[in-house]
Amino acid sequence: MIIRKATEKDAAAIIQLHFDAVHVTAAADYEQEILNDWSKPLEGRLDAMQEQLRLNAEQTKIFICEIDDRAVGFGELAPRTNEVRAVYVAPSAARKGVGKMLLQEIEKAARSHGLTELWLDSSLTAVPFYLSQGFAGSVESEHTLRSGRKMRCVKMQKKLKQSLT
Repeated sequence: MIIRKATEKDAAAIIQLHFDAVHVTAAADYEQEILNDWSKPLEGRLDAMQEQLRLNAEQTKIFICEIDDRAVGFGELAPRTNEVRAVYVAPSAARKGVGKMLLQEIEKAARSHGLTELWLDSSLTAVPFYLSQGFAGSVESEHTLRSGRKMRCVKMQKKLKQSLT
C-alpha cells in the first residue's frame, strides 16, 4: 500500500472512487436522491476534476492510496480552513487500513502547515471510523451539497498532537 500526491491523471479514478464509496458504502444510510446529488457518475465530471487537480485554486492537498498500482482510496485536506474534505475508500478495499493511512497522511500534511486541529462533516456512515481515529463529535447537523440539497452529517473535530520529529 502506498500513499502519494494526486495528479491530473488521477481524475477519473478519484471520481470513480467517490461514486463507488457513496453509492455502495453509504447507500444504507441515505436516500437515493441524496446519493445521486452527493456523487454523480463520471460523465460530465472528468474535465472539471482534471482542472481542479491542475489549477488547485484552493491549494488543497489530495492524496491517492494504491494497492498493486490500483487506486483504492483518496483523501483531501484544505489547509486554509483546517478541513478534512475527503477520505473515500473503494468498497473492495474497505477495512484494510486504507482510510487510516490516508487520514494519517492528511494529519501529517496538516502539521506541516502548522495546523493544530482539524474538522470535518462526516457522513453518518463514516462516524465510527472517525471516532476510532480520535475525532470527536456527536451532534447531527446538515451538509449542503453542490445542488443545494441538505444531507445529514455529524460535525467532528480533532486536536492534532505535534510530531516529535
